[in-house]
Amino acid sequence: MARIMIINWQWKGFEPFKFATGSQEEIEKFTNGWNLGAYRKDQVRSPEGYQLGDYVIPIRVSVKNLDFEDRQHIWKSLLQHWKKHWFQSKEGKAHQFLLLCHDKQGFDQKMWPKVKIDNLHWAIFGSGKGILYGQQGGLINASPAAGQYFMAIGKKAAYWEGGEVVGVNEERFDRVWNSYLYRTSDKLFHLRAKIFQGALPKEPPAQQIQLLIKDYLEAYNSPGEPRQIEGVDSYYSFSNCQDIRDDKYHLPDSLREKLQEYADWKESPAGKKHSIFALSQAIIKEMNQLMVKWK
Repeated sequence: MARIMIINWQWKGFEPFKFATGSQEEIEKFTNGWNLGAYRKDQVRSPEGYQLGDYVIPIRVSVKNLDFEDRQHIWKSLLQHWKKHWFQSKEGKAHQFLLLCHDKQGFDQKMWPKVKIDNLHWAIFGSGKGILYGQQGGLINASPAAGQYFMAIGKKAAYWEGGEVVGVNEERFDRVWNSYLYRTSDKLFHLRAKIFQGALPKEPPAQQIQLLIKDYLEAYNSPGEPRQIEGVDSYYSFSNCQDIRDDKYHLPDSLREKLQEYADWKESPAGKKHSIFALSQAIIKEMNQLMVKWK
């Protein structure tokens, strides 16, 4: 199985396909002949130079300056075409795909139609922020005007020979892939925010926060495939976070004990309710110290 990352961005040297009307004729003109073999594939390469089977596909498609309905129609048509010729094709269905779209190309979260594709994950990026950008450890320059892989000395996201890309940095590819696929960092920031919101001195912990903490601890502590704790929204569950035991997400024993205490907290007599506030504050303090690693 290969991991295939498709990045729709203002790539330098790529003539953009700009939809002007969103008509069916225009969509067909765009999609005719497009399949996995029609794109440039930038192979992921180990530091030793070995090709690993994964790759990045740079594309440049724009739907900006059209109204929402036309943009959504185009997006749905493209996904249906790519589903047939890429994601669920004979070649593609054995692989995993990650589709990343730049917001300045006219794409946004609300446009995603109800097209079920099991081996596709997707996200919107932009504004020079987020793990995809090179200064955050990712792959591309913060400025779309540069339109190429991040190339800071000693921190190159790609390897070049004769003006051509001959490989993509394995470590940076993995970092971007895991961040978008599992969203572990986002979920940890969400967990911290919920604990912060629930840290009221006159209230016991909300059950939903306790369930979320239990879900996190279940995923972190489980040696096998963790179960999703009942009552936790799958969007925020840690049960699919296969990177949760990476060094950047290491959970210190002191913080694990505090989280477990919070998860097991039972509403106590009024005089003891203030201790949950102190516990919340202690948890937040320790989580704050780990935030730099999560980004």
